[in-house]
Amino acid sequence: MSVSGFFALYQILLFLKFVKAFQQEIDINFLSGIYNKGDEMKILLFIGLAALLSNCACSLSEDDFMNNGTITGYDIRECSCCGGFFIDIENITYRFYDLPANSGLDLTDARFPVYVKLDWQNDPNACLGDEIIVLKIESK
Repeated sequence: MSVSGFFALYQILLFLKFVKAFQQEIDINFLSGIYNKGDEMKILLFIGLAALLSNCACSLSEDDFMNNGTITGYDIRECSCCGGFFIDIENITYRFYDLPANSGLDLTDARFPVYVKLDWQNDPNACLGDEIIVLKIESK
């Protein structure tokens, strides 16, 4: 079972503990004219489980990436801040210098364009302002 699976199970157990304490401590009368006591607890349980499942359904899996991108080629300009590779992400051109060690991509003899999916962040030490750091990348 994955870490997210254990977390979901933990959330369910906490919710069930809350429902039991709620049932013992507070007399619920707000729906007494329409539902009986057993139906009210079923409604509370249903609402709690629906909230829990919607939380679990929105989490990202390990295969999800922030963006798709297209590596278009080398930056062959000759300046002190130039070099690396050009990549287009959502119609904006950025540059990066290195790939993560575990990426499995080799751009030394690549035929451009190379279509990828990636996680990235702006380079805090950017020289020209268009540099990014590639955190995770995979070819499409």
